[in-house]
Amino acid sequence: MTEYHFHERNDFALEVKLFGVEEIQEQVSELLKSYRHYHRHVGRMEDEDARQDAEETANLARDTFLAMFRGRLESGILLGEPEEAVLVRLASLVREVYPSAIEGVTSKATAADCSELLVRLTSEPTGAWEPAIWPFISVIRSARLASTLCEETMTNSSQSLLESTHSEQGPGARRPPW
Repeated sequence: MTEYHFHERNDFALEVKLFGVEEIQEQVSELLKSYRHYHRHVGRMEDEDARQDAEETANLARDTFLAMFRGRLESGILLGEPEEAVLVRLASLVREVYPSAIEGVTSKATAADCSELLVRLTSEPTGAWEPAIWPFISVIRSARLASTLCEETMTNSSQSLLESTHSEQGPGARRPPW
């Protein structure tokens, strides 16, 4: 989640709150279960919608693991080892790559510098061994950073939602009260 707040200073501040290590380990455990469930039961899944949902969740798990543990996760470990052994290995990796240094408030002198930091926090890194930070982030709060961008985004999202709701309901349909 990203929140925007205005403050009277001339600098730009980002406050980053991370998920706790235990929360990350719980999420990793759930992702592993979803990944293993799909790959071990895909041939027996008769309901196409359920199969597609399971596949999407398994792909999300794989992509998250690749982002979090870039270059550190041995090929085949997610399916080839007993679940407890995999969870122990993943817990060790979480502790190894946990980005505790980025938690807290960081001030930048310009909007461009602040924007650059925000992109770094929420994007895939370019280094082969550098883990992504985004899977560990619970909340990013921004003070003074592009409040108009936030307003434009919210306005555009609201307009899109209203337009799609209106068009789905047909001509002459009433718009939602919000």
